[in-house]
Amino acid sequence: MPIAANRTLGVQSPSKERQKDRVLNDEEIVLFWKCLDPAAMSLMTKLALRFMLVTGQRLGEVCHLTREQIDGNWWIMPAEFAKNGRAHRVALSPLAMSILNEAQFMGIERYLFPSLRVTEEGRD
Repeated sequence: MPIAANRTLGVQSPSKERQKDRVLNDEEIVLFWKCLDPAAMSLMTKLALRFMLVTGQRLGEVCHLTREQIDGNWWIMPAEFAKNGRAHRVALSPLAMSILNEAQFMGIERYLFPSLRVTEEGRD
């Protein structure tokens, strides 16, 4: 049976639609990756940025990553650090695993990609 009229016509959205930030194209991703090598920042920061790029995860999530959250090729992210407040699993590609392996050899005790700004703000 066809619908005679759109019953939602004129109903206002409960929230304003937000435009997403643009995404990097392939060339920009390659340029970003290459420009990290000579960049004036710590190796740990470079690794964290690369890990964010290959996993698609946010800064706060990456900075709270611990060895205990890694289960094989999975990152089991606790709910308290996820933006939506729900625990979830992130598949780790071989490239992501190689970045993690490099970070693990840097002698950090608890966090793999520590950030004083993020981990010291009471989210610890």
